[in-house]
Amino acid sequence: MNLPIEKAAIELGTKPGTLRRYCKQGMPHQSGAKGRGKAVMVDPAVARQWIGATPDARQVIALASELPGWIAQAIFNCWQESDGLDKRRLAGVLAAGWYLAATAVLDRMREQNSAVPDISSIPPEIQHLQKIARGI
Repeated sequence: MNLPIEKAAIELGTKPGTLRRYCKQGMPHQSGAKGRGKAVMVDPAVARQWIGATPDARQVIALASELPGWIAQAIFNCWQESDGLDKRRLAGVLAAGWYLAATAVLDRMREQNSAVPDISSIPPEIQHLQKIARGI
């Protein structure tokens, strides 16, 4: 469960500045809107695994946290390039395809490194495709 960096730091027994430094070093995190800035959100369970991991394992964890977003961008680009009457229906199929592809890749990576996190959120591109498919 993602928490604001200040609350995650308390749960982990560290300082928010230390977690911010870890985020810059590749620890998985999310940035969300907060007022005029960005709120950094951290999953304490993933942070614990990342902190205790070897440098090679940290790279795998960081890569795994980025992959769902990269797959989502590629799928959204495919949808944008498509034409036809069934483009709305295609949006739903591609959104479902994203979930299957992303979870399959992460499951495969998890076989090599048990610290690879699950999908923590749906990327904005996929949320957009889901809205199109529902006709919103």
